[in-house]
Amino acid sequence: MAVTAIVLVTLPMVGVESWVDYLSGLRQATMVCGDPTFFNPSFACLVAPLVGATVAKWLGLGLAAVLVLLAVRSGPTVTGCTLVAAAIMAPAIELHSHYLAMLYVLVVIALASVSVRARSAAAAPTPEPA
Repeated sequence: MAVTAIVLVTLPMVGVESWVDYLSGLRQATMVCGDPTFFNPSFACLVAPLVGATVAKWLGLGLAAVLVLLAVRSGPTVTGCTLVAAAIMAPAIELHSHYLAMLYVLVVIALASVSVRARSAAAAPTPEPA
């Protein structure tokens, strides 16, 4: 159901051909798991030994769909941003070092949130003792 909702929402923006290309790329993609020269902490590589490579790729896509729905429910919060970043990384079968940029962005968002809360608390009037 979540995947269907994402496809229907994005269909007017990207068209049918983009989804056909995405599914073709997902079907033909191969994972680099277990290579000692390439550390790949992707979700697909973590679950592939248990369910196989093909199922692992589709599980990552399903996990991404669930994470998107949770992010929409969370709204524009630090939690929502974290869920969006996880949804972007979940279907990736090869997590390269540039994905760490998302962690940096999440840290910046979290620090900004803490800063806003600290300023709000400092600006709040303090009750005077009687």
